[in-house]
Amino acid sequence: MDKSNGGDAWKIFNRDTEAGRLLSKLYGVAARVSYPEPRRRRSNSTIVNPNDRGGDAPTRSWKTTCTVHSRDKKAEEAKERERKRNSARVLSLAVPKVGRRHITDDASHGKGINLVPRRKTEAVCRNTVEEALNKKRMYRPPRSREISSDEEKARLQRMMTGDSPSPPIAPKSSGSKFDAVHPATLFDQLLSEIDERRQHQLAMEEIGVGDDTREKTACEIKERLEHLKRLDPQRALEEVQKRMKA
Repeated sequence: MDKSNGGDAWKIFNRDTEAGRLLSKLYGVAARVSYPEPRRRRSNSTIVNPNDRGGDAPTRSWKTTCTVHSRDKKAEEAKERERKRNSARVLSLAVPKVGRRHITDDASHGKGINLVPRRKTEAVCRNTVEEALNKKRMYRPPRSREISSDEEKARLQRMMTGDSPSPPIAPKSSGSKFDAVHPATLFDQLLSEIDERRQHQLAMEEIGVGDDTREKTACEIKERLEHLKRLDPQRALEEVQKRMKA
């Protein structure tokens, strides 16, 4: 709604009505974004060259290089002169020329590879390649123990054929006292597990960390006691009283 066409015409509606409230929301508020006013760009007929020094800055007018119906001959000639000048500048650049060096007979010029320090000879390179091929062809896994002597081989051969007695059986390593005794019944197995946990808890109490395992150990011992009561209540009671007195 333009001001020229009555920008305040919406105010004739009372704001008590629905139409008045809607129109006041549309036209009765200020714009949230301040847009700049549109301006026309002025056409400059001259161009100032900032590279020119001294005196007033000269100006030149725009000129077309081509006409509407035919080409401009002067513009074409100027383009051709510029192209030739650029080509001459490109050809005058100092570019290294590869492979155009002429070696005279009187001058002694060696090969560049001979000037590289610590260069391997052809024989050394061949020996290295042959050695690598031999190692690859004759590869065997390394031995894990020393090579046995002939006497040891003969003794083992007689042992396998039965001419000599078998080697003595090596004694087994002594384990814990709980591993040496195998309980005969499930009741005895549960008693041994209870004794293990009691001794473990006593050891933890001696070093001062019994609080960490006391509850867990008591729960495990209680479960095994319940199992003992189901197997043999009378014997379970006797075993508990015996351990409490100890």
